[in-house]
Amino acid sequence: MILQNEGLSALYIIQKGRVRITFDADLVSPNISSLKSENQKEGDNPQGGKELSVEKTEGSYFGEWTLLGEYNDSISAVAVGDVICAMLTKENFESVVGPLRKLSQDDQKSRDHSSDFSKGSAKNVHISSLTGVQLSDIEWKKCVYSTDCSEIGLVHFRESENLLSLKRFSKQKVKRLGKEAQVLKEKNLMKSVSNSPVVPQVLTTCVDQSHANILLNTYLACPLASILHTPLGELSARFCAALVVTALEHLHKNDVLYRGVSPDVLLLDQTGYLQVVDFRFGKRLSGERTYTICGMADFLAPEIVQGKGHGFTADW
Repeated sequence: MILQNEGLSALYIIQKGRVRITFDADLVSPNISSLKSENQKEGDNPQGGKELSVEKTEGSYFGEWTLLGEYNDSISAVAVGDVICAMLTKENFESVVGPLRKLSQDDQKSRDHSSDFSKGSAKNVHISSLTGVQLSDIEWKKCVYSTDCSEIGLVHFRESENLLSLKRFSKQKVKRLGKEAQVLKEKNLMKSVSNSPVVPQVLTTCVDQSHANILLNTYLACPLASILHTPLGELSARFCAALVVTALEHLHKNDVLYRGVSPDVLLLDQTGYLQVVDFRFGKRLSGERTYTICGMADFLAPEIVQGKGHGFTADW
């Protein structure tokens, strides 16, 4: 594919096959995060230095540093068998989204502000005090989003005077639809990735006569679809697209295939950032392919519909 001294000139996303990348560790920039791997193999570099190699598989990427305008001639990429890659150059990226470095700086400033806001709004919430919380301790305010057997809404937690979000499953509907296993899977997936900035922290779970409840440390405002009734401006569209990409990247890094990308399912919090709370179609993968046909009907990837097996690339 790319030989040493030629240099990568674009971001490559592997859609099929494997690619072996060899590089000089002493010349690698901190921005080359895709080459950081536990599976690196050390070799001899006749020109001196520490030569490493890493193998990238379907759904992974490399060359992201080129979008920042950085180039490294010490890196070579060799296809292992048949390989299909999608390629994105810096010029094409900037013509649609804008300079990545500026977007990263603006995003960090917004996140710092968001973090300060969140800390201030949730400063009275102590997880230890929520261990035995019951529905009698909170007051349901309004529903923000609902599915066939669950709904997500805002609740007033009386002891802290804060508005938090509660996801509750109707026991009657869950039993009638035979979705007990799905509810447990959703809860476990949320708890396993709730350290991510795109999945709210699970504060506690509780059960009463009618509902199984998950209390979330976030203030969900509305589905993404609710702001799409009128066309978004270019900057807003870029921002929303970046939120979705960031969310999927975090889920994939945690080995979670989402299969639920839809403006009706993705929710925004009170700061305008994306939060993922619906894991009906989520599944944990360890590199294998899955064959279940599921997801939002209007947003199914072709490989899901074909039923020939799919992986993380189906989310894109």
